[in-house]
Amino acid sequence: MSRMMLGLALLCCLVGCKSVAVQSTPPGASVYYDGEYKGKTPMTLDITKTPGTLGSHLLVIRKDGYEEWTTTFKDRGPLPFTSTYRDAHAELKPLRASHAGCTIQCDLRIVNVMDGSSPASASGEATTAQLDKLATALAAKLREGMLIKNESIAVVGLRNRNGTGPSRALTDQLADKLQGELIRTGWFDVKERIELRGVLDEQELESAGLVKNTGARKKLAGVKYVVIGGVTVNGDPATP
Repeated sequence: MSRMMLGLALLCCLVGCKSVAVQSTPPGASVYYDGEYKGKTPMTLDITKTPGTLGSHLLVIRKDGYEEWTTTFKDRGPLPFTSTYRDAHAELKPLRASHAGCTIQCDLRIVNVMDGSSPASASGEATTAQLDKLATALAAKLREGMLIKNESIAVVGLRNRNGTGPSRALTDQLADKLQGELIRTGWFDVKERIELRGVLDEQELESAGLVKNTGARKKLAGVKYVVIGGVTVNGDPATP
């Protein structure tokens, strides 16, 4: 064994490593671990556990046209690596056909994570079949309010105000498409989408209390602006 291989093996023993196979039916879904994009299914997710750290971790699998699939891993005790980490196979459920007749209302704003100022905002409405057009219009409106080019920006996981699985999936699709459109404007230094769900609630996001939370500050490192906001799916039959 080479010195490099030996060093990696020793580091893995000291830190704690776990490989998890992630698959989905159908394949080609996006995999997020604790809000960070990791790739497309099928894939192997390599997880590192730091000694002395315990907690709960969220695995999310998303694909356009399907409901979001999630599972939670929990660390158990000190090293060696003991946890509920396991291989994951997501059987993705198609979005309900009834959502085809729904409309989406979205309101967004860009927030400076340091002082809470908001240089730009945007809102819009479209049918579920027009998410691409809605994302394009929202990105263009946000672009108008930014005077300096190449500012670092990230789209925070937008808040779904219906609270249902299908509407959550539509909200995440819009957030992914919005990120792509912000890149297409050529005006922003767009960072990977940042998921703060479970770290902050919507009220804290809306009041721009982003840097007051340790978990949020860590995830926002290197990001000057974030896009926050909420989505309402009108006509969602699953909404109580």
